[in-house]
Amino acid sequence: MKKQSFIAAIMLAFGVGQVSAKQVGEVPDAVVEKCMAKNNASELPDCLKEGAYGHYMLQQVLTADLYGEKAAPVVEACRSLNDTLQGAWICFSVAAEKAVETRALVGQAKITDQCVVDISDPEAFARLQGIASDQRRLWFPDEMFSGGTMYHSFKGCMS
Repeated sequence: MKKQSFIAAIMLAFGVGQVSAKQVGEVPDAVVEKCMAKNNASELPDCLKEGAYGHYMLQQVLTADLYGEKAAPVVEACRSLNDTLQGAWICFSVAAEKAVETRALVGQAKITDQCVVDISDPEAFARLQGIASDQRRLWFPDEMFSGGTMYHSFKGCMS
């Protein structure tokens, strides 16, 4: 067997080089530009997938089915705090999770930061988690769990 054929066979056996369920054209141009600017070919596929996933999820947050425009200040704060869309998405997701937890502990009426109130709906967060899980499987079908992405957390609108 030729060396190239052998390497190709190994790559196929281990799933290397497989394209996920998401395909060409589904990565937003802004994500492509940001990833290409990093100038690191080894990290490019992960950057593109994570960026597209983060971009999609942040768009979903702003839909009427989830939080709508009420979440815009938190999304914008998370975007300004983080260099990547994946980091911004994680920032928002953690902020929403903590807002739901805070609401469960003290009730909505005692939360003084309106941004926290606006993303504290437990039903919206449950729907968000479902969408995130479904999208994660589409973008990362061979990964059992998400890796550790560095991000800066949301501090609130009053800080």
